[in-house]
Amino acid sequence: MAGAQPEALAGGEGAGAAAGAARELAEDRKAAGNGHFAAGDLEGALRCYGQAQAAAAAAGGERALVASLACNEALCLLRLGRPAEAEERASAALAADPASGKAAYRRALARLELGDARGALGDLQKAAPPEHGGEAEAGGGAEAAGRRARRPAGGRRGRGRGPRRGRRGRRRGPLSRGNWT
Repeated sequence: MAGAQPEALAGGEGAGAAAGAARELAEDRKAAGNGHFAAGDLEGALRCYGQAQAAAAAAGGERALVASLACNEALCLLRLGRPAEAEERASAALAADPASGKAAYRRALARLELGDARGALGDLQKAAPPEHGGEAEAGGGAEAAGRRARRPAGGRRGRGRGPRRGRRGRRRGPLSRGNWT
């Protein structure tokens, strides 16, 4: 089935069967692309992901699969040193799945390589989880932003502030009073 073309699948026994076969082909080509990527063959991976995109489109273009494939293509293009194409593929992934942090991060990397720091910053804010100040549905909003604004700059008390200090600001510990025997 790996050699079948998505166009040939569309004229099969029914729309449901053809869509199922095309989806299976898309998953197969994606797995082949992942194998090429793991072996370091980025061009081969890019070719397989492109074939998987065509099969996914024939299967009805399931958003999660389309976004995943476009995201994988963006990573290959970034590693091949083609940031303009990588930005386009990451944007396509975001169009299919606007909540994809991975796609936003990869578009930010592409934009940084293209010199668009402002656009990259916006994408990084979308990619960050909400507990790190990113834009996400869970935990976002004005109330969470107010809590973050009131939080001390050093984080939680007692962590990362150096040695403990006594009442008069001197260090406390076994050697602080000159008793070094």
